[in-house]
Amino acid sequence: MNIITVLDHSVYLDNYLDIAEKIDGKSSHIWYRIKGVDKVEIFNRAKKLRAKVCNSKLILSENATTATILNFDGVHLNSSSIDVGVIKKVFNNLIVGYSAHSVDEIDKIDADYFTLSPIYKSKYSGINPLGEISIDSCKKVYALGGVTLSHYDNVLLKGFTGIAGISLIDELI
Repeated sequence: MNIITVLDHSVYLDNYLDIAEKIDGKSSHIWYRIKGVDKVEIFNRAKKLRAKVCNSKLILSENATTATILNFDGVHLNSSSIDVGVIKKVFNNLIVGYSAHSVDEIDKIDADYFTLSPIYKSKYSGINPLGEISIDSCKKVYALGGVTLSHYDNVLLKGFTGIAGISLIDELI
């Protein structure tokens, strides 16, 4: 299954290493989403995470330098990050993901994969959900936001590559 579990720092805090061990290999990617923390702490936490995750691709939010130094597989960007093209050129060893909130946004950006959110109502998003939309793109797009394992087959039929989310962790452990 193509699953990106979002290991969100603000949700899992100091329990993130235990959670990572439990989901390693059960999802294709683990995206460590850590924001609002100083760069030294991000580096130290990411280093510990890298030592724990062996079977899933490991993605770090926004910090391509740290991701490269620690041998993460990729970096995940958003509209307030450094330009995707710059990151792909300077850090060509990394998979580059991007958080999109519309299909138009996906069409304009050249990332390696996208999360499109929110698809369904989620306790983690105050934004109105996009709902049952179809993806008509050759790009890799993961449905994010209120998505459960039970949605997997349906979102694939709608053209998505897979699913992504924080709450998927609870289903996988």
